[in-house]
Amino acid sequence: MNKYLLLLLTLLNIGCEREDPLLTDTPEETTFTTLNGSVSGLLREADSPYHVTEELYIDSLQELTIEPGTRIFFDRKVKFIAKGNLFVRGSDRYPVVFTAYGDSGWGGIIISGPLTAEFRFCTIEKIVIGPNDSAGNGAVLVNNSNLKMNNCIIENNRAVNGGGIYIISSSGKILNNIFRKNYSEIFGGAILSEESSIEVINNLLYENENNYSRGALAVINNDTSIIHNNIFYKNSTQFGTSGISVVQNEPGVIDTAYNFFSWYNEDPEFISENDFHLKLQSPCRNAGNPDSKFNDYDGSRNDQGAYGGPLGDW
Repeated sequence: MNKYLLLLLTLLNIGCEREDPLLTDTPEETTFTTLNGSVSGLLREADSPYHVTEELYIDSLQELTIEPGTRIFFDRKVKFIAKGNLFVRGSDRYPVVFTAYGDSGWGGIIISGPLTAEFRFCTIEKIVIGPNDSAGNGAVLVNNSNLKMNNCIIENNRAVNGGGIYIISSSGKILNNIFRKNYSEIFGGAILSEESSIEVINNLLYENENNYSRGALAVINNDTSIIHNNIFYKNSTQFGTSGISVVQNEPGVIDTAYNFFSWYNEDPEFISENDFHLKLQSPCRNAGNPDSKFNDYDGSRNDQGAYGGPLGDW
């Protein structure tokens, strides 16, 4: 939507109410395509929804592309393991959905390199990684890989570390995503990055919970990393900061400028609880990094949050 049209709608108090992203349920269709074992090539939307009943994996030296609109439902504790390249190619109108089949949580996504994993316009939800799980960490675990994730919704996931994503010994570009209602026991209610080089730019981290002391986004022993233009709102932790927690890093290695934190109950002024576009009076509007490379899609200064920056038109 054109940025100025959105401002006009805000002034007229009409809003642009988006469908609640939490309402992704098992569909009522009677026909699923059963999927398990080794996969490669193209996963077609025309054959979805898919029902994954046993471990799904991409062998090393293989690769898999998933088409826009594809929906994949996983049985309880069933994992998706990528040892070859993975390209999730959703679109604004037709996102790819990874979710649970029924009410029980599934086993999450493990990306184990060296490989490239790209997630574009997708929803990843309802993963439950318990303390006795063999992986134990990260609803999406990225190990020794190159991760690119943009315009995705990662919500309602649980893990020991990295309630949404745990990225270790990897590089990652995490741009224009919504991390909502994820939970971790120890580090990183939404994101944990360890010994990695990351760019976390123009994301929303909202209502994520950490049961220890390391906030919504935890960074441990990272290489040079940039964390800019994000909104941290209504995240919680038992101790310490609920926003960004940096552990055991040399000064200046992690750049955490131009982020919004609700330190004194400041409100980013979203359109609604389910529409995270910014109202006209939002303090996050035109408050991101002023460098032109971060400009919004209409050329104006960066708006903080998932709908700011070059990839914010979704």
